[in-house]
Amino acid sequence: MLQKKNRLVWPDVFKTFGIIMVILQHSWEEVINYPVYSDKQRILFGILSTFSRSGVPLFIFITGYFSFKKHYENEDDLIKYWKRKIPKFIVTASIWFIIIWTIQGNYSQHFDELPGLFLIGPYQNKTPFVQFWYVPVAVILWITLPLISIAKKQIKRVGKPILCLILVIPFIYDTIITLVNQFHYFYLETISSSFPTTFVGYIFLACIGYLLSNAVQNHQYFTKLELVIISFLFIIMGLYVSVLFTIHHFQVNPKLMLVNWYTNIWNVLFSIGVVILLLIISNNTLIVKAHTVFAWLAKRSMAVFFCHSLILDQVVKYTLSVIPHMLLWEILSIWFMTIVFSFIVVWIIGYIPVVGKILVKD
Repeated sequence: MLQKKNRLVWPDVFKTFGIIMVILQHSWEEVINYPVYSDKQRILFGILSTFSRSGVPLFIFITGYFSFKKHYENEDDLIKYWKRKIPKFIVTASIWFIIIWTIQGNYSQHFDELPGLFLIGPYQNKTPFVQFWYVPVAVILWITLPLISIAKKQIKRVGKPILCLILVIPFIYDTIITLVNQFHYFYLETISSSFPTTFVGYIFLACIGYLLSNAVQNHQYFTKLELVIISFLFIIMGLYVSVLFTIHHFQVNPKLMLVNWYTNIWNVLFSIGVVILLLIISNNTLIVKAHTVFAWLAKRSMAVFFCHSLILDQVVKYTLSVIPHMLLWEILSIWFMTIVFSFIVVWIIGYIPVVGKILVKD
């Protein structure tokens, strides 16, 4: 049973797991100290990086599923969909940006960059808060995915493989270029730093989300046991390659920040495995019974997404010095406290008249 009280269970599970992984990503990045010489630390960062990089793809998978599932009969349907999704999201993101900007006190540095927040700011390192790079991604996905859904119906069967190939190319390109740069043959720009091509990769992730969700929910092609085995194979393959990549990265560049983007093949494989596994778990009776909890967390996940970096800064500032100096313990402690305090703050904000409805929305 994947639905309870007219609300699907699995998207709420995805959002809950996704926001927890996003916070994990930023938590371990706060704690890591360069240079990284220890093999144990290299393996740990490889594992943490891979798990935490599955967070954003989960949100993209959900966006793809609901965007492609909806039927667009005419232009009015498209406009209605865009009006329902985009304006409220931009207003909410803008208010959160101003709130965090005000609290951080970065008045002179970043206020003039607010208009560029939704366009190219995040891709030129002009966004002061790490999570806001996703704002233009979400907006452009909401614009383009319905158009692709309509185009897909018009394309003949022969043209669909060509469309798939076009969408796959960014993953192959990004992975090859990352490896070329890693082994110091020469430097090339990766897809993660290229604004136009990045979205092709995200669109493909959205397509994967739609196809996997339909296939797993309807038990097409594979039994439940076979799906579990497949999911673990994807997870193990992605994790293994990612850890090897991380170890080599720090062996060659112990002082250089790890660059392991969502569109690298190993992260895509790992995320696919996580998606399949979460879809199966979401069908579990215990998860369905606990849907009220997942729904509560999921409804506040976007607000937590926007404000957690501010909470994380305060957690690190006031607790890192008193936490026992064991790397894994520091990461887990900061991660847990940031999750708890972020949801508490968002829960309190939700009770503020008018403001709560704008800042805390599903």
